[in-house]
Amino acid sequence: MMYNENVMKNDLNKLKKSIFFFCFVYVFKYFLFTFYKRLIQIQNLLHESTKDIIESKFDLRNAEKQWLNEKDQLLQELDKTTTHELRKDDEILFLNTSNHIQNTSTTASLLLQENAYFEEEKKKYEDEIHALEQQHVQTHKLAEMYRNQVISLEEQLCKIREEGDVTREIYKVSFSISYLERKRIK
Repeated sequence: MMYNENVMKNDLNKLKKSIFFFCFVYVFKYFLFTFYKRLIQIQNLLHESTKDIIESKFDLRNAEKQWLNEKDQLLQELDKTTTHELRKDDEILFLNTSNHIQNTSTTASLLLQENAYFEEEKKKYEDEIHALEQQHVQTHKLAEMYRNQVISLEEQLCKIREEGDVTREIYKVSFSISYLERKRIK
């Protein structure tokens, strides 16, 4: 009878140990599950905040682009009005010289020669002004293209840096999780 009691006590102790072990495993799984759940929540929040920051940076860049475009347009309009005013001054100069020639008492051939000379000079200046305007427009276009390229490259660089930062953070978090798991397993 004694033998049976000892076996029963031994079996009971084994049962208690196995129940304790299963409870411990269950609690450990529960804590691991809640830890994993919180980790996922934190990662989602980190993802959303990073996404918001990137979007706000893109919005800022777009606003800056719009401002620069508007500034360039206003400067171009200012340049156009300035060249238009200069052209008007040149035309007035030519009109005054032709009126002065008409008021003088010279022969008709002299008048025609001088008028042809002034018309020729006026044509040269108009051609030169037109060429300069075309060159000015091309310069502005090239500057705008260069500015857009610089801004897009800056945006790409910013995006790459942010992706690198996010990757480093994810690596740190995953490394710390694996470290904690190894530590708990031991």
